[in-house]
Amino acid sequence: MATLSLLSRSVDRDAGLSYHRMVLTGCRSIPPSLSGANISYHNRRMSFPIDRDIVRRLRSSVPDLHIDPRLGARLQKDEEAGSRLREISQMDDCPGNPGLWPFQHVGSRWLQTIGRGILADEQAMGKTVQALDASRGFLWEKGLVVCSDTKKLDWVDHIQDWTSRQATRMDSSITDWKDFLICNYTQMLSDPHLLSQADLIILDECHKLRNRKTHMAKSARQICGRDKPIFMLTATPMVNTYEDIWILLNLCDPNRFSSFWSFAYRFLSVNSNGFGMMIGDVRPEEKENLDDLLSDYILRRPRSLLSDPEIHRRLIPYELLPQQRTLYHQMSTEGECCLGGTRIRSEGPLSLITRLRQIALHPMLLFPTYQGPSKLDELVKILRERDSKAVVFTMFEQMVEVALEY
Repeated sequence: MATLSLLSRSVDRDAGLSYHRMVLTGCRSIPPSLSGANISYHNRRMSFPIDRDIVRRLRSSVPDLHIDPRLGARLQKDEEAGSRLREISQMDDCPGNPGLWPFQHVGSRWLQTIGRGILADEQAMGKTVQALDASRGFLWEKGLVVCSDTKKLDWVDHIQDWTSRQATRMDSSITDWKDFLICNYTQMLSDPHLLSQADLIILDECHKLRNRKTHMAKSARQICGRDKPIFMLTATPMVNTYEDIWILLNLCDPNRFSSFWSFAYRFLSVNSNGFGMMIGDVRPEEKENLDDLLSDYILRRPRSLLSDPEIHRRLIPYELLPQQRTLYHQMSTEGECCLGGTRIRSEGPLSLITRLRQIALHPMLLFPTYQGPSKLDELVKILRERDSKAVVFTMFEQMVEVALEY
């Protein structure tokens, strides 16, 4: 009778023995259903990562398979954890930071529960805020944020707004840090030993790691280790094919996804072209199995969850007063106008349209000494009615500068 049991590989400080692989005994050959499984040999016995998918396949091809009670307990624990994650992912809301939207409460709870996972919400859904909120659910001293150069200041602002932690941008003088250290993906290559001291890691735009062969991906694997919380954020977890997702799965669960080729042979189309192995898309018969596996590690919600703000439109009529009207009439009829000895000409039809718009908005755009009324007076009234921030769209930057002086 074939028996599947636990193989002890390391020591867990909290729970004693920690089991990282399953070992199969009593089976003389590799069952056909295990094609592509991450198989290794320990004392002439086949061993595998602890994987519910492998157990399912073994049961289908080895009818008399006996599951060791300790392994059964571990598999049951993993199944319960997966069920809990799926339950959270299907929630509309849960208790959380009142400053977040309901779906962001769920995303934060999901990250806290999984510990190492991929938040793949569509763009503009606040993945940064969800990751920072989730970081409050862990005990840590050194956090690391890896992002693009253009996002560093955004992360500094978000850390200040949403946490009580400090943010430090990485430079060549950094030898130690507290709270959040922010670096880009190139800087991540400079000192992986230093960065591996992080207790919690956030990888923004983690699809940049999709090529598993690059130094960047290898440094990420070294920095992330095996047991610290890792939040990976991306709107495009698979840029080209399902091949891209392996490195992210490896960072989530390095024991289960230790071998890329085991993953590829299990789910993808792999063929030889005479010069090397060609990896295609997921095999149709394995698409459902792969999607089920990915649901254990990826949370992706559509942008439709964002509620559109209620829009109120106000049309405020404005009538040009005498001095402004005179300038407008001169420009429209003569192609030029004059104020205080300064004469402004149009240089053609397009120039004429621009000059007329400037005069209608505020003649100061043409005549710096102009002191009379303008549309800006109405704009300032509207802005003063509001206690919140406002966005003003205009073709003329100078108009905004003048508004700020009011």
